[in-house]
Amino acid sequence: MICYLPTNRRIDMSKIWVVVADEAKVRIFSAEKPKGTLTEIKEMTSSEATMLEQDLVSDKPGRGESNSGARKHAFEEKTSHKAQYAIRFSKEVSEYLEASLQSKSFGRLTLVAAPHFLGMLRKDLSAAIDEVVSFQLDKDLTMMTPQEIREHLPEYL
Repeated sequence: MICYLPTNRRIDMSKIWVVVADEAKVRIFSAEKPKGTLTEIKEMTSSEATMLEQDLVSDKPGRGESNSGARKHAFEEKTSHKAQYAIRFSKEVSEYLEASLQSKSFGRLTLVAAPHFLGMLRKDLSAAIDEVVSFQLDKDLTMMTPQEIREHLPEYL
């Protein structure tokens, strides 16, 4: 099936990708048919996301003095380093999906991700990607086999 989008891009809608992700790993699968099996075509990882927070920072938070002069306090970061790496990884994944859509690598997309990471992806995905997302599932299935993942998806992708 060929679909014409408002941007006059011609996309083969039969190319289906399934993205299965968490904050450390993304697995991309393709399906030849809406009822087809999944074939893994790419894996992306963020080594920083699997590290402990203490291994990501080199020292203690900075220190500062209050206006009264004598008391000192630590400056704490609002976002942990681990969360910053997850945000960066989400942007990297979104950019990859955008480039793949532009090169017509897929026409439909299913997103399956750990709930927190799915929220990050939703913020980073472009309107063009949103238009081709056919299904979303907020579960972490990254450690499952393609057959097990397929069982969690709709019959027709």
